[in-house]
Amino acid sequence: MLLALAALPLWAMHYFVLLSASKKAPTAMHALLRGHLLLLPRVLPFYTVLVGFSLVAHKEERFLSIAYPHMCFNAAVALNTLTPLGTWAVDMLRRGGIGRASARDVRRWVDRFSLGVLCVATLVGFARMAALGTYYGAPVRVFSAVSLLGTQQDGQLLPLGPSVRSLGRSAPHGTPAVERRQTVCMGDEWHNFPSSFWLPQGFDVQFVRGAFTAQLPGDFTPVAQSGSLQRSTSMVRTDFNAVNLWEPLHALNSTETCDYVVAAEYPGHAVHLADPKVWEPVECADFLDAQRSRVLARVVYVPRRVVSLLQALEGDGRPWQVWGRLCLFRRRLE
Repeated sequence: MLLALAALPLWAMHYFVLLSASKKAPTAMHALLRGHLLLLPRVLPFYTVLVGFSLVAHKEERFLSIAYPHMCFNAAVALNTLTPLGTWAVDMLRRGGIGRASARDVRRWVDRFSLGVLCVATLVGFARMAALGTYYGAPVRVFSAVSLLGTQQDGQLLPLGPSVRSLGRSAPHGTPAVERRQTVCMGDEWHNFPSSFWLPQGFDVQFVRGAFTAQLPGDFTPVAQSGSLQRSTSMVRTDFNAVNLWEPLHALNSTETCDYVVAAEYPGHAVHLADPKVWEPVECADFLDAQRSRVLARVVYVPRRVVSLLQALEGDGRPWQVWGRLCLFRRRLE
């Protein structure tokens, strides 16, 4: 990120160095200046996205996916610019009688710095991926267990959700049939629902009204009603709004019609959606409470023993990580 931010200042410094050198050798530097100017429209998009998202009040990490390629490109430009700028700086110092470093020394220093940056970026990237899988992989693990519940017929499991291509077709011959559609309900953890493709055929997801008061996701119009897949995904609906206001048609008022419930339980917070008298846990997975965990301990992977050691050394009693559970519940047999 820091290298990406430094790309434009370094580009400008290199431009002025080339511009001053072009006065002594205009023919040789003309091609370098023209090529250097071509970098400018490729460097600016990162800053445009950065400013644009900085002005937006609501931000989510998935929104930044368009910025990642530009960030990597800007970082590469910054690293590539360090060698000529370092060589120019050393040359100016030598002319002033300061220092004895050569251009070869500069290249060696820059190469070592670039290798260090790449190593650090690689380690941080793996630590981030490990954190996403370890801290926030509970929804995928819990919904993977849905296909194992109530879907076994003749020793076979129902296939996972249909692809886009098969949405408009009837089920293939030999696909086990479900007596009735099963409903998996979610409350305030609705944003942790990974995708409908994690549900087996014959299952639907419904959201139950909770503390969230903005607009919840809704279903596409069934192909049987619209007549085609294209109409289902393109028709204008009246139960959506552009100001993120609550839409009552997108949520249930209770869990009476739910067959399964997915809810999170954290220390000190009761599970309001799944009454233990009515629901029993089937599958649970550890889930990090990001709101009550330290920034470092929730962004990159830190082994729990290291977290315990850091917490003991700090000694102020504040937890570095707060863990809960995301559970799949089913109705108790009467």
